[in-house]
Amino acid sequence: MNDFNTDLHRAVAEVCQRHELGMLSRLVLCAEVVEEDGTLALLLSSSPRDMPAWDRQGMLRYAMADLDADVLATRVAGDEEGFG
Repeated sequence: MNDFNTDLHRAVAEVCQRHELGMLSRLVLCAEVVEEDGTLALLLSSSPRDMPAWDRQGMLRYAMADLDADVLATRVAGDEEGFG
């Protein structure tokens, strides 16, 4: 799993740099994946690999707060089609 985290960090860092989004320092990835047998699974990974659980949780909560703010702004604006 260490190689996976390293590869993931490098790939996301490259995309961030290419789009001038700044330097990537930490990463938490949450993705739904389809297993070979068709079942759904949750992939949760972080980089650096030894990031404490409380730190991962804090980053995920920060992301959820940002998403909640987008949803609220969308509802207040009356735009139910999607977020800006």
